[in-house]
Amino acid sequence: MDAQIETLQEAIVTMVRMLKIVEPEVETAHGQLKLAATDIHTMRFVAANPGCPSVRIAAFLGVGPTTMSSALKRLEERSVLCRNRTETNRPIVLAELTDEGEATFDAILSEERMISTAML
Repeated sequence: MDAQIETLQEAIVTMVRMLKIVEPEVETAHGQLKLAATDIHTMRFVAANPGCPSVRIAAFLGVGPTTMSSALKRLEERSVLCRNRTETNRPIVLAELTDEGEATFDAILSEERMISTAML
């Protein structure tokens, strides 16, 4: 088990190092939009779970309601995400990517694949 842990740790460290080497050389949607890590992970979760409640996103990301609310607001202000409230329970906020958000997230995924390919 110790050998597996060491191998995994070495692989993670190598991947992070390679990402730091490769990423600055590539003009990315991340850089153009100045997205925080929470924003990108929020978009990733919402893309996989359209119309999901904000509390579910927050639980998945391990952040508090205030942090989640701020992230959703930032993404909505950038027109990549929309927040909707249910008619039956107004405090519940549902998140969904806009068409622009889907295009942006597709660009981010494409860039991540390109960086992953370079790392391999």
